[in-house]
Amino acid sequence: LGALAIADENPEPARQLLESARAGIHHGLSAYVPDGLYPEGPGYWAYGTVYQCIMIDALRSALGTSWNLEDSQGFLESAKAQVQLTGPTGLFFNFFDGHAGPSLQPPMFWFARETGDPSLLHFQLPLLESMLQPSAADSRPSKGSGHLALIALWWAGTPDHRGAPDLPLSWKATGPNPVAVFRSSWTDPDALYLACKGGRADLSHGHMDVGSFVLEADGVRWAIDLGNQSYHSLESKGIRLWDDGQKGQRWKVFRLNNRSHNTLTINDELHRVGGMGRFTGFDSGGAELDLSPVFEGQADSVTRKFIVKDRKVRITDELKGVEPGSTVRWTMATPAEVTAGTRRATLAQDGRTLEATLSKESAGRFRVIDAEPPEDDFNQPNPGTRLVLVEARAPESGKLRIEVELAPGG
Repeated sequence: LGALAIADENPEPARQLLESARAGIHHGLSAYVPDGLYPEGPGYWAYGTVYQCIMIDALRSALGTSWNLEDSQGFLESAKAQVQLTGPTGLFFNFFDGHAGPSLQPPMFWFARETGDPSLLHFQLPLLESMLQPSAADSRPSKGSGHLALIALWWAGTPDHRGAPDLPLSWKATGPNPVAVFRSSWTDPDALYLACKGGRADLSHGHMDVGSFVLEADGVRWAIDLGNQSYHSLESKGIRLWDDGQKGQRWKVFRLNNRSHNTLTINDELHRVGGMGRFTGFDSGGAELDLSPVFEGQADSVTRKFIVKDRKVRITDELKGVEPGSTVRWTMATPAEVTAGTRRATLAQDGRTLEATLSKESAGRFRVIDAEPPEDDFNQPNPGTRLVLVEARAPESGKLRIEVELAPGG
């Protein structure tokens, strides 16, 4: 922006800077390849993308060209990915260092204008309307407040968000941090919503969350991601937060390692930071993940399958080559109150219920603990959050099967 502002008076340095920007901008745009899923999560999408939108508009205004940046692979598709990553409650699938929200994201208004698709604002316009109410004069959106004024420049449409997005109910995105999403409706606020992921932990802002998921039904988020912990709260205690090697200090943070995420843990060991979880199957009824690289040295083969049918979700984990006697832990973080028996657990929240049932063929039993980190001077407490666990011992065969059905409504 500075180069464009002085170009008429200092053309040569402005030209040099703009040429460098044009040569290097592809590094930032590579994050949207191939299909728009931003690998750092929906919160960081808004943080980074707003500057790309500003750059495109500034180029058009000052030079009459955008260098066709908007045509970069996956860039325009990324707004649809943001909608897919938003559940019926308006909360995001907040994997990696993200917060669930809901939050007003100004770049979504740029994309709605650019594509001529107001349905991209299905979740955004209600937030804007709420913020503009007189009673909300003192409220502050959780994200993007430094760029809220841009909405007035980027959106001239009517605040009509009644139309459903013209998007599929089941969706999968690839890239370095693949995600699959399933929902029963775009218009029913009580719809079932499941989002799950593969990927790897050693990506920027990464967590050991390969295989993790969030779940909503009946207007309630049942399975949650705790999100990140304030960077300052950790770095001020001497934690080298960006040391993400296998033995890095980043993984001492409870919210960042696998022990707090909705995935598997073997013998309380950490996931392999470079292990890539990939989708090996996907259709409208579910998805399958190969998690074997994440458990290298702990198991020969680990697969996780999600089946979505009749507003129920069945999660089946198959493990082979686990050392006999090893402890395998299945985890789901939840803000709900939980009553657990050996094979069944009942979750209650906001007057709604969800039943978790362990199949007869499954190893292990349910247990519930508070989602509290180790006692140290840097991990943040998590009051009001519990971990629903299935704990099992590997038999002599080294093979285990853990199958849990999650059914809203009791």
